[in-house]
Amino acid sequence: MSDIKNGIHHQEQPGAPPAYSAPITTQPGFSQPAAFHSSNTTVVVQAPQAPQTVPTRPKQRTWSTDIFGCFSDMTSCIAVTLCPHFYLFYLSQKLGESCLLPLAMPDCTALVPLRTKIRAENNITGSICEDCCMVCLCSCCVMCQLSREQDYITMNNQQNSSKL
Repeated sequence: MSDIKNGIHHQEQPGAPPAYSAPITTQPGFSQPAAFHSSNTTVVVQAPQAPQTVPTRPKQRTWSTDIFGCFSDMTSCIAVTLCPHFYLFYLSQKLGESCLLPLAMPDCTALVPLRTKIRAENNITGSICEDCCMVCLCSCCVMCQLSREQDYITMNNQQNSSKL
């Protein structure tokens, strides 16, 4: 059977859906009551919260000893002077890193991440640029300073834990 609507030839086939049907506005099998009214009101219920405090960063401090404070720790000074590469393996392990770190980085460049790590973990003033400059200026002095700083941190942590 064929039908012509609006100048277009439509052919109906048995069992086929009609050529045009109205859009479905309700869920199939669900009819809305006649008095149903839609509303766009949204109710949000929120429990009262305790005031939150913003965590503050502890005040930054300086290094416990100066970069040229080698004479306050002659043992490190002599060890670094006589065997700087071996001391760097020892220092890496002392600072909680792999003793193989110096093998992964050429020359004394392993000192830059070590110095940055100690500075960041202990809230010491400075920058990565400053860390690089110090390593380039005198890597032996940096190794001694890092060793002294780690000793200082360990000593303070032991004192603080004994007070508790």
